[in-house]
Amino acid sequence: MRIFDRLFAALLVLGVLGAAPVCADTSIVMVSGWTQIGAGTVIVNALSNEGVWLLDAPATPTAETGAILVPFGAISPALTAKGNWYAKPGMGAGATKIGVATGGNPSTIYSVRVTAATTAAALPAQSLVNGIICKAPSTNTATIFIGPAGVTAATGYPLMPGEAISYGATNATAINFVGSNASDVLSCTGN
Repeated sequence: MRIFDRLFAALLVLGVLGAAPVCADTSIVMVSGWTQIGAGTVIVNALSNEGVWLLDAPATPTAETGAILVPFGAISPALTAKGNWYAKPGMGAGATKIGVATGGNPSTIYSVRVTAATTAAALPAQSLVNGIICKAPSTNTATIFIGPAGVTAATGYPLMPGEAISYGATNATAINFVGSNASDVLSCTGN
């Protein structure tokens, strides 16, 4: 098993399998020995060559029995614990860095359809984990401009009828829009 783990980590380092980036809302945590990293649902990104062991346990574990190894650069799926999540450096390392996102993926989908005005407005408030995508339906007759608060036709990103754009926003209110007329719509979805 250790030979396979080292081979898999080597392939990741060489870029054969590709290392995944840390999400913007991820906390960077240094673990040494078994370290409690959270309860409930977590997503873990192994940031060091050694990878990281993860274990759901009611108290600090003493061995890797039943633990999951997340190799270097890999991101675990959303894992839900019955007890607490503990992490330990993989492959005999003394300490390692990991990225930890808590809460997992939301179980609901946000969807909104707003009519653009000729003055800037923000989308209605909605917390997001995975970001949002906004589309100007093909039935629109003019351009909608997307950007931060106070966006204008001169400063916004133009969405022509039928075009879409996505953002890794953590709240829908970060998306502001203004229309060339007051009858076009913007349709957005995210979670």
